[in-house]
Amino acid sequence: MLKRRTFLGLAAAGAAAAGTALVVVPRLQPEPVPQTPAATPKAFAGSVPLGERYTPMSASVYDSRNFTAQGVSIRTAVPEFKQSAAVLWQDLPGVVRLNGATTLTSLDKDFSGSNRLDGSRVPAAYDIEFWHEGTHLALMVASYPGGDWHVHVDDQPVTEDPQQIKDLGPRFIDIPFARRGRRKIRITLALSDLVQLLHEKDDVVEPAEERFNLGVLGDSWVYGSTGYIAGAIPHWIAAATGFAVWRNGQSGTGYANTVVSGMGFGSYGSEGRIKALAAQPLDALLIYGTFNDANHTPETIGTAAKACYAAIAKQLPSLPLIVAGVEPYLNGDPNLDAINQAIREAADAAPNVRGFIDWRNGDGTGGWITGTGTVATPAGNGTGDKYIYSREDPHPNLAANKMLGARFAEAMAGIKV
Repeated sequence: MLKRRTFLGLAAAGAAAAGTALVVVPRLQPEPVPQTPAATPKAFAGSVPLGERYTPMSASVYDSRNFTAQGVSIRTAVPEFKQSAAVLWQDLPGVVRLNGATTLTSLDKDFSGSNRLDGSRVPAAYDIEFWHEGTHLALMVASYPGGDWHVHVDDQPVTEDPQQIKDLGPRFIDIPFARRGRRKIRITLALSDLVQLLHEKDDVVEPAEERFNLGVLGDSWVYGSTGYIAGAIPHWIAAATGFAVWRNGQSGTGYANTVVSGMGFGSYGSEGRIKALAAQPLDALLIYGTFNDANHTPETIGTAAKACYAAIAKQLPSLPLIVAGVEPYLNGDPNLDAINQAIREAADAAPNVRGFIDWRNGDGTGGWITGTGTVATPAGNGTGDKYIYSREDPHPNLAANKMLGARFAEAMAGIKV
């Protein structure tokens, strides 16, 4: 993956050719000394039903009349300010709340970078949240094709769905308000590295309040896919709960399955992935089972799941876990159904697991996605016909991500954490 310095050089060359002005970004500073992994926050200590901690965001789109005529947009040119001030990426963690990304640089290659933000690789998806008192702000990002972004103002989405990024290059998410006011801003980004936050010089920017921090450990159904990475399932869990969600997704992985590639993806219980979890201020962790483990026996996955939960308990003894079974795909596969049961039994036996969610079979009432069909090859026997892209692209589409996020919030509400 390109480093930011190289990336901005390419972007600047393209912009110069097009006659587009760019904000000058200083060279990156040397990597900071690795920090001590963050401890689990105590603000949310105590065992209560998780639903009592929910502060869900609104599904109603924010009133566009609160913006100037041009509205919120993504631009290639620097937005016009009367007199701008800038906060560079190195200083943003002190000005905004960074949800779902860490600035730690000591994580090894076994960690995918899906929530590492250090200027050397682009994280998958995360959000920044802050209070803004003023009239105009813009976020400059270095974006890659295939990513997406979603803006909330006062916990209301500016657009119903995340907006996709089509091109490589520097981009400005421009948010011009029609009048001065104090508003909470939340910007979710995917495949976009932070560069700087621009605002009018007399505006005030302050970090938003702490949210409950939920980690999600899993595969590409956590990471995101097919044009919606910011808009993957964890985004809609965040919307339904109001939590800050930390995505720990690595495509192709599972309790036993690993991916041998330049990214060096490890299994769920691998040292590198648990090291990444330890660097995050988590209050609870949700773990997905996966059909990526289909080539393993139920006994192998049951043993691997027990080892994973024990390894997390050793590193993070106060972190409560919520375990979900195998994803509702390849429904009816007898080996995956047996693996689902093996994960349930491993979760039941682990003292740090607070609850099990059977989204594959719905505890006998039917899975959250049913049937054997996909959008590309409908079978007429369930909801897979409208929710799963294809056999070649076995991932939930945006409508499914929304539905699954809401179902997870509903299923977790009664689990005591």
